[in-house]
Amino acid sequence: MSELPFKLYKHHKTYTRYRWSRCGMIFRDDGHFNYVYNQYIHATNCELCNKLFPNTRDRQLDHCHNTGDPRNIVCCRCNTNRKDNKKRHT
Repeated sequence: MSELPFKLYKHHKTYTRYRWSRCGMIFRDDGHFNYVYNQYIHATNCELCNKLFPNTRDRQLDHCHNTGDPRNIVCCRCNTNRKDNKKRHT
C-alpha cells in the first residue's frame, strides 16, 4: 500500500481497536479488523462527500448503530449527519 497520510503514534492499532469496540463496532475476526484498519489508516478523503481529511481527527469510521457493522470512512460532518446516528447502544 501507499505511504500513510498521517503519522501514527505508538500502539495506534491497539488503541483504535479498543476505541472502535467501545463505540459498538463489531468485526467478524482479526482478518476483518485488519482489513478495515488498513483501509482507515490509508484513507485521505471522505467516502461520502470526498472532502480531504485535514488531519487524522477528522477521519472517522462510520458504522451501523443497529448491527455494529463498519460502513464507511467519513469526515466528522458526514458521520454526524447519518440518519441512524441518533440511536446509541446501551
